[in-house]
Amino acid sequence: MPKPLYPPMPLRRSEKAWGHEQFIAVEPEYIAKIVVMRPSTEMHWHTHTVRHESLYCAMGGARLEVFGRPGLEVGPGTALSIFPGALHRFHAGPEGLRLFEVSTPHPDDVVRYEHAPDAATQPERTVEELHVETTEKPWGREMRIAATPWYTAKMVFLDREKSTSRHYHVQRKETLFFLTPNCSLQVGGGEVLQPAPEESITIQPGQEHRLTGGPNGGRVFEVSVHDPDQTDVVRTSDPWRSAR
Repeated sequence: MPKPLYPPMPLRRSEKAWGHEQFIAVEPEYIAKIVVMRPSTEMHWHTHTVRHESLYCAMGGARLEVFGRPGLEVGPGTALSIFPGALHRFHAGPEGLRLFEVSTPHPDDVVRYEHAPDAATQPERTVEELHVETTEKPWGREMRIAATPWYTAKMVFLDREKSTSRHYHVQRKETLFFLTPNCSLQVGGGEVLQPAPEESITIQPGQEHRLTGGPNGGRVFEVSVHDPDQTDVVRTSDPWRSAR
């Protein structure tokens, strides 16, 4: 018996001196949020003891400073992994910055510094730029941002009024964060939801569902429990079977 659909999650917002963080999902397996920095602001130097982060720049730009290493310019489409122990901070550019961040479930694992220390031990791996992989689908395309041992993050682009297959996952939990209006999410055999932009819905394993783009298509940010080959999918109705 499929487990019920998670209800829409009220997005908790945390105000910061440089902007705010808005949580998309807080799950035992992953945390996802939007990081928004105001123009020309900067974060404190900080590090994480065990938390691994993946970031995707959606808008604006920034300079990512990593202690003891060359800085990195971040702009729209940049995807990064930040490893535990890396001492770093962002300095937003004149247009500000909007990032999608997905991490392991360690929300309080942060050590902040008012100033960069005179010396700090950095791990061998600090920051890694990620290759964004795009896969064409009969109904649109998927852009995979991060695939880690803990979670996968991707952007789903739906063509105008096109639908995915009706499907479910045996073990994979996933959170869908809707970025555009007029998309629909069919749940089970009949109920159809019309999530608003910036609404977050988490689906349990075993829950049958299908996404459909609106009159202008649609974009959805998806975070899921790690599925190495993205093969944990059972299609119960697939109008695109012959097009795959």
